[in-house]
Order: sequence, then C-alpha cells, then structure tokens
Amino acid sequence: MMSTPTKVTVYDLKNQPHRMTHLNARDMMQHNGWTLTPVDRAALAKAQALADADAEDLPPVDTSALEKELNGKTKAEMIAIAAERFDVKIDGRKGEAEVITLILEAAKKADSSSDTDAEDDDDGAAGDDGDE
Repeated sequence: MMSTPTKVTVYDLKNQPHRMTHLNARDMMQHNGWTLTPVDRAALAKAQALADADAEDLPPVDTSALEKELNGKTKAEMIAIAAERFDVKIDGRKGEAEVITLILEAAKKADSSSDTDAEDDDDGAAGDDGDE
C-alpha cells in the first residue's frame, strides 16, 4: 500500500491558492515568489511607495571622498575602516563590492545622524604626530 504525499496550499503572485506537494510548493516559493499565506499586494505596494517617498525627502550625502579613499584598498583594509570609523562589523566572506556598499551606507547613516562626532575625533588625532 502506497501512501499519498501530504499537500500544502501555496499562493501565487495573484493570491490564487494552489494545492501541491511540499517539494513542488518549496520550488514555487524559491523560484517564483509564491508564499504560504496570501499577501495583500496592494498594501505592500502602498507601503513601498511611502518608503520611496521618504527616501526622496532626504538630501543626498556626498560620499565621493570616502569612495576615493577606498579605491586601491584591500577588502581587509576596507573592513577595518568600517569597524574603526563607523563601528560596523562586516563579514569577511562578503564580496568587495558588497563591502564598499555597506561602508557607504554606514557613512550616510553616520552623516545624517551627527556631523559633530566625526569632527571631534579628528581634532584629537591631529596633535599626536610629534609629541613624544
């Protein structure tokens, strides 16, 4: 006697239910964006539009000086810069492009939250050159 596989209900991009085996359902979720619960796509689109509008209200942060500084650095050096300046820990397994993106995002967040903290750190380091 052969047992019939249990079936689950998954929802396509139009929120239409489909009954299928676990294996097929997992495949549809991974490759086609289907879900185990229906999604209110209209509300999701509205929330995304609000998030995009909020992002447009912020003035752009100039990161060109940081980009020039990162140019030519190894991935390990860039990760060290992220940890020292922005207190951001980056996994060394990430690709170089992703490391740069994370550093630039951290710089934008730091710039928008407080500009005076970075200036205070620079003042203390300037006098350390010949005072021994």
